[in-house]
Amino acid sequence: MAPADPGESELDKAKRILQQRKTYMQKATIPLSISEKDGAQRLELATILETMKFVGDRVSSLNYGFQYLAGQKHPESNEEALRSGAGLCGNHAAVFLELVRSLGYQAQSVQFYYPSNKGIPYSHIAAEVKLGGRWVFTDITNQALFRNAKYKFQPLQASQLLSQEEVSNIGIENVDIVQNSIDGFKYFWEPANSRVRWGSFDYLFSTKTQGGILHGGNGKLVPFSAKVDGDRIIMTHDGIQNFLGQGQDHGVDDIDGAGVELVLPNIPGGDSVNVQFANIACNRIEPFRLKVYDNESGQLYGYVDKDNTRITIPGQKATTSVAIGLDGPGHWEIPNGRACYAIWNSVTVSAN
Repeated sequence: MAPADPGESELDKAKRILQQRKTYMQKATIPLSISEKDGAQRLELATILETMKFVGDRVSSLNYGFQYLAGQKHPESNEEALRSGAGLCGNHAAVFLELVRSLGYQAQSVQFYYPSNKGIPYSHIAAEVKLGGRWVFTDITNQALFRNAKYKFQPLQASQLLSQEEVSNIGIENVDIVQNSIDGFKYFWEPANSRVRWGSFDYLFSTKTQGGILHGGNGKLVPFSAKVDGDRIIMTHDGIQNFLGQGQDHGVDDIDGAGVELVLPNIPGGDSVNVQFANIACNRIEPFRLKVYDNESGQLYGYVDKDNTRITIPGQKATTSVAIGLDGPGHWEIPNGRACYAIWNSVTVSAN
């Protein structure tokens, strides 16, 4: 084993340690409670579990709380999170994603925006990793993975594990939570449903009428805030992302797609939609613009940009679900990184 570099960053140290552990697991016979017959897939799953636990042990929500009470600066990067030993779900996911990608695995963030029982906007961020060609959902903060309840108490296999979409679709009563605990290189998979409150995971089954889910920085969000002012409805970005398109996403994802889109439900036909921009960051040769279209049929209504912010929705339907998103596929390069987005302040719907 090569000696540590005294000038080594905490992030590089973490990558080195996990690579050493992966190499060790390739050579050693490790007692794992994983019933994988395929050696490569067994190693993949063991490596993901090891990385999850590594982050959980070194980036503490409790320490974050202590720092908050002490008025200390919160970590703003993966290096700072590891150095301070503190962080919340966003830090957990960001550190995990950087480390697991350094080990050669494809991974993406999964961001949740959802209302509490009292309608208060909440958010959570977790991750998905490609195992055996399938996305597997991992909640780093709660050290949890998910599988169909029919496998409860059985040894773990990668093929049993579910993606976020699969977890949400099969319903709470059909999901078995397994939690990651480790002693050396021996993993113990414990059925969590009987002893862990589902409240820690209610973001998975919350209403889809507000907020939304972003996979790898891509997805559609519904505003929480809708204020009625006379014959106008004013919606703001309180509780969700404040940009449309492909933002930096806190460095978590290398976005390649439409990015963030906005969905306005139940818009009366014949009304106008007015998008108020705060800033645009994009160096496309052609003018930057956002497309406005029917969220169900995909019918294009037109475009808005910083100079032309208003568009009238056709009156064929009594109400329609309107989507607003970046016009054009792929991504574009700007000097400070890969992004093309519009910061928006508010969207106003009003009768003509």
